[in-house]
Amino acid sequence: MMTKSDMSLERRRSMLAFVSLFLIYALSYFQRTAIPGTLFNELRQDLQLNATQIAMLGASYLWIYSLMQIFAGILDDIYSGVRVAFVGGAVFAVGALCFPLCNTPWLLYCCRMMQGLGASTFYLSMLKESERLFGRENYAVLLGLIYFIGYGGGMMGTLPLSWASAHYPWQKILLVVGILSVLTFACYTLGMRTMTVPPISRRKISLKPLWLLMKNRYTWSTTFSYTVVFTCYFVMQTLLGKKFLTDYAKLSANQASSVIFFMTLISVVGIFSLSILCRVTGNYRTPFIKISSTSCLVNSLVFCLAVIFHWPSWVLVVNIMMYAFSASFPGMFSMTVQEVNRKEDMALAAGLVNMVNYLGVVISSVCIGRYLDWRGGQPNADGVIVYSGGTYLGIIVCATVFAAIACFLGWFAIPETKGKYQLPEDGVK
Repeated sequence: MMTKSDMSLERRRSMLAFVSLFLIYALSYFQRTAIPGTLFNELRQDLQLNATQIAMLGASYLWIYSLMQIFAGILDDIYSGVRVAFVGGAVFAVGALCFPLCNTPWLLYCCRMMQGLGASTFYLSMLKESERLFGRENYAVLLGLIYFIGYGGGMMGTLPLSWASAHYPWQKILLVVGILSVLTFACYTLGMRTMTVPPISRRKISLKPLWLLMKNRYTWSTTFSYTVVFTCYFVMQTLLGKKFLTDYAKLSANQASSVIFFMTLISVVGIFSLSILCRVTGNYRTPFIKISSTSCLVNSLVFCLAVIFHWPSWVLVVNIMMYAFSASFPGMFSMTVQEVNRKEDMALAAGLVNMVNYLGVVISSVCIGRYLDWRGGQPNADGVIVYSGGTYLGIIVCATVFAAIACFLGWFAIPETKGKYQLPEDGVK
């Protein structure tokens, strides 16, 4: 058993790899946010893609990212996050470097799939290493820091990217990001050589832990509730928000990107602050879950009214940014799912939550892309397709229905864990 001094030494040895993994996670979040949301019109005009194809650029990343969460969780629990992230980092770096060099839809999809495959290992690997190095008592703060870094990378894919793409070709900007990804992965590789890599578990690869997770009703009530909240936020951030603000609220491209930037900033600050608040208030989970699901529902209702009654643009701007507040509680949902299941399955539990979250985004994005193509739009003076308020209202009404279900679950179907694992290793309470 490691002493405190041994653990302190191991933390110092792990810092280069740990920091590099944080940075490459931020770069992966940049890729998620930038494409297709910030570059929607550029991709449509330069590559002659329709709305469905643009939505598929996001979906091709998120499909494989989400579906791999289960396998990444199983592999992390057996082989350690360090090893799994090394393989994922190599795949992600290649995909990030090649994407801006492609100009046909299928090659673009392939590169996005490589990015998603590699990125699928980062989040769970960081969770696994955070608990190993810093303990469960500090887990909420470390989880907040992970989201802080990731969403910070996403912020760079909003207003800064929009400004840069107005002055430089977007392909060159993404090529620079790809080169940074390769360099960051190289630093991670060097960091692995200085640290003590955890031993490989004697557990065999099995679907039994997944079955134990899936038959727990609290797993699904908690996961579904946050999936709705997260999908509303992420779709607005990466696909619909900027487009809606330029089409319906008549904001300029830079103004709309500024809204998405501050939306992400609210989420970044909120996640980190609320994680610390959770730690200092006794690791309670459900009060934060209720606030999250309720604010998502209220915001969706107000959003519908704002479109129906043509309220001023600033109301719509506030609405979109309030989705960021609703989504500022991911750690509370993820930790609850982990804690209503076995400790030894913590990475798999987090992976299941993450998988369902992003499947919600993927399915919603594809449906929205097809819905926009079906409803159609009118080209403006610059040749950009503009969609009507009625078209957007249909999407928001659908979001409101799901938000109502999530709110009900948040209030009545999720237990309080107070930061403690509720099940023994056999999975039977």
